Amino acid sequence: VAANAGYHVIGLAYPGINNMYPTCEHSTDPPCYENFHREVAEGKNYSPWIEIDTFESIFFRLRSILNYLRVNYPQENWSSYLDTQGRLIQSKMIWSGHSDGAGHAAVIAKYYTVHRVVCFAGPRDFSLHYYLPPVWIHTGEWKTDKSAFYVFAHTGDDYAFQKEIW
Repeated sequence: VAANAGYHVIGLAYPGINNMYPTCEHSTDPPCYENFHREVAEGKNYSPWIEIDTFESIFFRLRSILNYLRVNYPQENWSSYLDTQGRLIQSKMIWSGHSDGAGHAAVIAKYYTVHRVVCFAGPRDFSLHYYLPPVWIHTGEWKTDKSAFYVFAHTGDDYAFQKEIW
């Protein structure tokens, strides 16, 4: 839909993190979810529970595809999302994701100034140990203003804590 409306759109695949919810929902480590999301996004060692290296990270994959598109489709202006050193220009980006991906998008927006964030059925992070939304949601400074966030879910979704997280 976004591509048909004239937006540049890239759908990324990245390593699954099947152990995030079983590890974090009962964890006594408050930044557990945040560390999972950051490691998947940035490829830096934030969590002892997963190993996502730089080359498997969301940011590396995005830079790689943008460089490919910049070279092979120069008329489409993909280079406008990279600075002169090849770094992502986050402020021009709208990050979105579904479920775990919604958490990735939201954490990216916490640490980087992005244009917009669209979360579908997420973030789903909830601490059953503390019976609270994850600490990253309500602590620390956010680079992206929360007015730039849009969240969507279906009324039939069975996420009892979703509304509280939002």
